[in-house]
Amino acid sequence: MEIKNAIEGIVGSEDISDDEFELVCYSKGANADVPQYPLMIVRPRTAEEISSILVLANHTKTPVACWSGATNAVGAIAGRTILLDMTAMDKILEIDDENLTVTVQAGITWGELLTKLERQGWTTGPCPQDGLASTVGGGVALSNNAVWSGKYGLVGEQIVGLQVVLPSGEILRTGAGANPNSRNFYRYGWASDLTGLFIGSHGILGVITEVTLKMYPLPETRGSCGFGFDSLDSAISALNRIQKRRIPLEYAGIALKEHNPQFEFPATLVPIIVSGTTEEVDVELKRIRHLCIEAGGKEVAQKIADEQAEGVEMARYGTSYIFGNEIPPGNRKLVNMHPCCSCLPTLDAPKLIKDVKQFVNDAGVKKSNIDVAFAIWACENCLICSPLVYYDAMDPEAEEKVRNFILRLFDRMSNLGFTPHYLGRLRSPAVMGKLGAYSKVLGDIKKTLDPNNIMNPGVLPYYY
Repeated sequence: MEIKNAIEGIVGSEDISDDEFELVCYSKGANADVPQYPLMIVRPRTAEEISSILVLANHTKTPVACWSGATNAVGAIAGRTILLDMTAMDKILEIDDENLTVTVQAGITWGELLTKLERQGWTTGPCPQDGLASTVGGGVALSNNAVWSGKYGLVGEQIVGLQVVLPSGEILRTGAGANPNSRNFYRYGWASDLTGLFIGSHGILGVITEVTLKMYPLPETRGSCGFGFDSLDSAISALNRIQKRRIPLEYAGIALKEHNPQFEFPATLVPIIVSGTTEEVDVELKRIRHLCIEAGGKEVAQKIADEQAEGVEMARYGTSYIFGNEIPPGNRKLVNMHPCCSCLPTLDAPKLIKDVKQFVNDAGVKKSNIDVAFAIWACENCLICSPLVYYDAMDPEAEEKVRNFILRLFDRMSNLGFTPHYLGRLRSPAVMGKLGAYSKVLGDIKKTLDPNNIMNPGVLPYYY
């Protein structure tokens, strides 16, 4: 193949393959999407190599997509592409403890980054819940939610600047680093915020090769508590009181008894985690206890709060503890799960969750060995609500049923006002056509930057 020979001249024979067994290994992430078989797998090691590959791909009009940790749950990669395995670009380039930033190559895993930072007393704040194997570049491209989103926000909110190889092969820097005389210390400047253009872009606008993130000192200590409520409305009301006072929660989750029979109350706000100095943690826990009791909450045993807090810490380091707790009781064979994460205004949650439950019941999916539970936790000023779609991995038709159901579910959720912070092939057809001028402007940007539509085509529709 002529294009394969040309790319081999760029990266070398050891970093390219079109062997069938390797194409199969790269055909599917952690999702219910149909396998997407690439044309070839290429393992670039520099932005300059990627630039040369994209120039060639534009000339031959060959699609390109990126691959890293394979942990995405949304169907984020197109098939029949030059698939760029980004995992060789895995270095920490700078830890800047003066300006509180860390700059990394996009293929580094969160596990490696967090481990190395924590040895020096630092952290990035949020860490995507899809585990230690997920990469920083993937987290930016999908605008991941995170375990510590209550205090720090989503991953995208931690980005100071990016290096991106555009479809034309040009290498772009965003933020303060756009000026070659400046350091990567500040996101906003030089007119429009181009950094935000690539957060959540699913690789349709270019290849993210470097990421500069905010960096925070490791907290001195953490503390936890939990409160039971007689209804979801009461639990949500208590959480909203905490949010209104801008108490910096590292995490606050809501467990529904229907999916967590080990809890005594219909809705339990647990674990509530705060961090900081010992004095700060004591003060914030007292404030939280006062607000929850005022809202009608009854404090759960400290042992339960601590056990749940330990589970959140486990989730941060790559286990499925939180989501595993939500498996519908009596349906333990439904071991495959697709999270449908979206954000929603905190006080709207009870009604919207009720509406989604009604939709699920009306859809009759339980007859098809599909069930839905809910994971709910706090973001800074809103909630992340994830209907978790479980299905029977032993049913050969299950994934097709789940794909169809997820599209219908996202259509319903978007009509109710949920806002997904990442989309992908399994979700975007149900959403992007409703956004009017927003989709048009994004489509115009796509056509300007990528006139030959080579970057991950078809993952976010309505652009060509």
